[in-house]
Amino acid sequence: MYTIVITRPAVQSQVLCKRLKALKMRVILAPSIETKLTPRSAQERQVISALKAKGFDWLVFTSANGVNFFAQVLKRNRVPISVLRGISVAVQGPKTSQRLKELLHVRSRVAPREALAEELVAVFGKLKMQGKRVLLAVAQETRDVLEPALRRQGALVTKLPVYHTSPVPLSTSVRRQILKCSPSELIITFFSPSAVRSFVRSLKAPPGFLSKALIASIGPVTSRGLEEQGVAVEIEARDHTEEGLLREIEGLGVV
Repeated sequence: MYTIVITRPAVQSQVLCKRLKALKMRVILAPSIETKLTPRSAQERQVISALKAKGFDWLVFTSANGVNFFAQVLKRNRVPISVLRGISVAVQGPKTSQRLKELLHVRSRVAPREALAEELVAVFGKLKMQGKRVLLAVAQETRDVLEPALRRQGALVTKLPVYHTSPVPLSTSVRRQILKCSPSELIITFFSPSAVRSFVRSLKAPPGFLSKALIASIGPVTSRGLEEQGVAVEIEARDHTEEGLLREIEGLGVV
């Protein structure tokens, strides 16, 4: 029987963990990063003032985490979500779109199915963005793809980091559980390049261990992060979602 290692933050692993256990799979939770709300800043105060003054034409989210933490930014500044009325919203991927509706009660105008910044760039490339005021609510460590593309189109871009990620070392217990497994019966799932770096550094696996395990990636950005660490990717979700990754694992006939 395969053992599946989940490396995303614990709070985001609960649903996937339950689904895998329902399939009679052994699961090891090995959160390798944590996400936190960014501290208050002068930039945040400026953005809040601009939102109140209807100073943005577009609001862009590149992840469900971005939606979650932006909602917290509004809350700590005592700003109602009604401030978003009249602003066009673009999101990266269906999960982000779903979270937008659940938390902020807003429907996205732009929502490419593939959760890639390059897909958003392609969609915006078909729109007239000259002079449009765009707010990017993103992670502090976000890839520098969307902002320069929008600026080339003449958009006036403000980037507000609403959260940041930090590495979480594996506990001694979790590390032992993983290394006790036969790597040929191990599936390790990754959901971000930052989790890849943290996990590989913290696991300190013996030579050849990771190359014998099945490595599962949520999408091409994470896969590139794995390749940079010298880890070969065996499974990649086609639609870059948790559900897509689970379908790929099920397709291997291991569950």
